[in-house]
Amino acid sequence: MRLLWIAVVLLGCVDERAVVQDDPLADPGLDALVGRVGIDAGGARRPPAPPDPPPPEPPPPEPPPPEPPDPPPPEPGVRWFRCDEADACAVLPMPLDHDRPQGPVLDYFVRRFDAYDRSTRQLWLIQGGPGAPGDGVADLAYLFREVDPSLTVYVPDHRGTGRSSWLGCPDDLRAGPACQRSLLATWGSAVRQFSATQAARDLGAAIDLLAGPREEVLVWGVSYGTVLVNRYAHLFPGQADALLYDSACPGAGCDLSAWDPNFDRIGRAYLAGCAADAGCRAALGPDPVEALTGLLASLEEGHCRVGIQPVDLKAYLAFFLMDEGTRAAIPALVQRLQRCNDRDRAALGWFQQTVAGLFDETDPPPGDSDAVYWNIAISELWSPADPRPEVLAARDARLLFTTGSVGELARFVAAWQPPRYVVDARHRRWATPPVPMLLLNGTLDPQTPHFQLDDAVAAFTGPGQHVRFLEGGAHAVIDFPFDAGSPCGALITGAFVVDPAAPLRDGCADALGPPGYTLDAELADLLFHDGAGKRGGATAWWPRLRARFLALPPPVRHALSRRAP
Repeated sequence: MRLLWIAVVLLGCVDERAVVQDDPLADPGLDALVGRVGIDAGGARRPPAPPDPPPPEPPPPEPPPPEPPDPPPPEPGVRWFRCDEADACAVLPMPLDHDRPQGPVLDYFVRRFDAYDRSTRQLWLIQGGPGAPGDGVADLAYLFREVDPSLTVYVPDHRGTGRSSWLGCPDDLRAGPACQRSLLATWGSAVRQFSATQAARDLGAAIDLLAGPREEVLVWGVSYGTVLVNRYAHLFPGQADALLYDSACPGAGCDLSAWDPNFDRIGRAYLAGCAADAGCRAALGPDPVEALTGLLASLEEGHCRVGIQPVDLKAYLAFFLMDEGTRAAIPALVQRLQRCNDRDRAALGWFQQTVAGLFDETDPPPGDSDAVYWNIAISELWSPADPRPEVLAARDARLLFTTGSVGELARFVAAWQPPRYVVDARHRRWATPPVPMLLLNGTLDPQTPHFQLDDAVAAFTGPGQHVRFLEGGAHAVIDFPFDAGSPCGALITGAFVVDPAAPLRDGCADALGPPGYTLDAELADLLFHDGAGKRGGATAWWPRLRARFLALPPPVRHALSRRAP
């Protein structure tokens, strides 16, 4: 909900409205009586009132109060019902295979957040993943409606997730071999229909059903959601009036086999900046990359025996790299392991207790589907030059920052039983419909790194089409910088939503400074607290870190959970 108040203060593009209501306690009859008998409201007598002056000219009549916004018109065949997380929800029937519309039908769950004013536009929010339902981005509906009160916002669950015909096995949420056999027995080769292409066709069909004839349609996606929005733009090139991409995969899709090498490249870039920060340079020296390399070698030889192995440290550093607020834990952890005095040992023991709780995978996110993740990831997001797990493991062993998830993914790919689907080669590039488009990405985003987006820079050349990289931004830049009163990502996104055809209002990006290297005091206490006490549960950082961990792709969560002490 933090984003709700951001919009009005920051965007400067919301009409100021003041609603003045009559005082419900005012009584004109009582006021007239008091004036006649000369009694104050408190009961004391007062001198008689002087003669009334001539009555003033009557004021011009006040305009009538504005009409309340009309409720959205009913859509044929759609039954909206009350739900806790939105103004209304609906379950739309969608073909399992859109090429066979008379065949089996799936549920497609949609949340609706009504416009604050008369609705003239609609915005669809598409969650990342794959395999995640839409509730993770639903709070953004409040931000966008504050920015433009005429927006009705829709948030669907991707097919196979949440309440959109969830795909999986309740007794095997990881979709292991027994679950795969069960899915094949239930669905057969139709498991392939839980794909990005069919999900994009769900989105287009839902918009076609729910958009009014004169409503402007905008579609926003984040992370894997940008793959789905791009696929949608290929399949429905004339439907949306504007498209927004936050933390984007390339037009061909993200290659998950490059996940850890991407982390290493971004991590090294962050450490290189440490040398220019006085405090960080004092902690790690003039070459922080060399300092980390030397520390890993010394841990291998038995330095600072506190239970943190080199492979553990690499995973911890990779995890902290994902969040702009936790990145400063990287030099702090490296320094403590280098120094390793008695106080550091106590702090590192506390750190391992925190990590054990943080990387606990026993309570997976409700509504997530590992089966959908694997089906999409293996079919279209996995393209290593050499897929052998041992080759990938040897490559990643040379990295400084690595979650260890690529080897996990490679092993799962090799054992995956359901048939893969094939993506039309024409869809493995950026769609460029003649509408405004905005792509925002952070320069320190290890999950969808900006250096993979040269194809977007080359493709987004039409009127109102923009690619903007935010210096120091991590994944999901709409909330970047997180600790700023005015997140630049929200400013740029909100201004574009208000008027997609206007020149891009991105001046805040030019004022962004270098990334921070000073660890927040509350986060330092959570991670390295020296004394006894409750482990960090009362701080704001614990829920943020847990949410970050639980939002990770299944193989990354699995790999990190093995690094828990």
